[in-house]
Amino acid sequence: MELVVAKIIISPPSKTSVTLTCDLTDSSEVTDYEWVQLISDLNGSQSVQSVQKGISLSINTESEENQGEWACLFYGKHGILGNVTYHIHTMSGLSGHKSPGFSQSTAAVVGLGFLLLVLLLILAQVYKNHQRRKRIFQFPALETIVHTNSNEREERERNQEKK
Repeated sequence: MELVVAKIIISPPSKTSVTLTCDLTDSSEVTDYEWVQLISDLNGSQSVQSVQKGISLSINTESEENQGEWACLFYGKHGILGNVTYHIHTMSGLSGHKSPGFSQSTAAVVGLGFLLLVLLLILAQVYKNHQRRKRIFQFPALETIVHTNSNEREERERNQEKK
């Protein structure tokens, strides 16, 4: 009897795909390799889905259906000799992917931009009012005429309401 150590070698490490290779310390008795995906459901039961035969398997790690547990089964003349498993992380944070949608920093930038726009509009209105008052005060006679006309109009309106 001989102890054989099995492991999965990952190469090349990339963001989108990975190649898994079944490596044994002594593969002289091995006649065939098979890669299967172990699928777990919410009840805790597992099902096995055969993927391909061969010593290596290429997986797209961005695809959610490829995430989970993978096993390399190795066979001899009289049946299965053993297996070795590898787990691909199912959480996007562990594999370095960002979730789609707005992040908090994007929302903060949009909010600050909107606030800045509102402040600029208010400042523009204040400046416009200041310039208008400045023009009127340059001509005191014009100011008197404008106020006199508006005062007379208000007086006439009050008199008409009383009648």
